[in-house]
Amino acid sequence: MFLAQDRLYSNGSLMPQIKIFKDDRILADQSYVADRYWRRLRGLMGKRTLGDREGLWFPRCNSIHMWGMSMPIDVVFFKKTTEDRIFEITSLHADVKAWKLVPLFDARATDVFEASVGWIERSGLKIGDRLHVPFEDHRRT
Repeated sequence: MFLAQDRLYSNGSLMPQIKIFKDDRILADQSYVADRYWRRLRGLMGKRTLGDREGLWFPRCNSIHMWGMSMPIDVVFFKKTTEDRIFEITSLHADVKAWKLVPLFDARATDVFEASVGWIERSGLKIGDRLHVPFEDHRRT
């Protein structure tokens, strides 16, 4: 299910919002899905701050760049599991600096989440953790 809020695309349609859970604990509840070309291309570029439970989810993505970013971020790579809406962490990258020239890439990943610096530590995440991300997944099968 999409949990749409007040974020809008330029054409006026709602941007899908998601929540991320670990063991019934909400880790992110002010996060959005970059599910369209321009939103994926723009990502968090131009954004100066992120809240503690805010971020951007990139479905069907296993690499990101930091070009044009004005702030460092935490980056979590996931792979879709066979269980509905369950994702397993494949790699964690804390405090990735803005304008990092080399892209981050994880061949095992199917999705990426970008969050504020410190989110990984605050959430107590580690590789192999499984998170529940209840959003309608429109990936091609």
